[in-house]
Amino acid sequence: MTMRQPSADENLAALGWGDWQRQALNESNSGANVPARVVRQAGAGVWIDTGNERIAATVAGRLRRAAASAAELPVVGDWVLIPEPVGTNSDVVMIQRLIPRRTVLMRRRAGGKAEAQLLGANIDIALIVWALDREPNTALLERAVVVARAGGIEPVILLTKADLREGSSKDVQVVRTRLALEVLPVEHAHVDRGTSARS
Repeated sequence: MTMRQPSADENLAALGWGDWQRQALNESNSGANVPARVVRQAGAGVWIDTGNERIAATVAGRLRRAAASAAELPVVGDWVLIPEPVGTNSDVVMIQRLIPRRTVLMRRRAGGKAEAQLLGANIDIALIVWALDREPNTALLERAVVVARAGGIEPVILLTKADLREGSSKDVQVVRTRLALEVLPVEHAHVDRGTSARS
């Protein structure tokens, strides 16, 4: 069966479809020829977006049995291949194959287990957020940066409420110097509910 390249009017570009995914699709040998992106996980099932619609999907038994661990099963952000036509015989479509991932976001499972938990895939930028109404924990921020970089993701520190505590401008500089990466301070929006503007 001939692979069908998604056209611009299928809106896949808005979901992140680009040259890297197109090349990975060309190198894939599978009868499943419709690409879609996983946008939500719900128990054992997932929701995928084809660029035209969001539909419920489940992982084919063959793909599930071949997975050495849960990390090899679809997560939010994954690009997958599904059969064409979509949704003609069932309300739930079957995911036949994963397109190789470009980046991953993983963490250790709670309880000291060695197996890592995959949180998301094909992420370009990770925004690591800390509110400056308290002193930033640079060690904790650094660990988050390490996790992002380990998966090939670009980390950016977002420091919110930058105007709520005296000395927060110094905190911004300390974080920027300590972590040696982009730090974006964001001021808290003040709203005075007791007054109103008069013309």
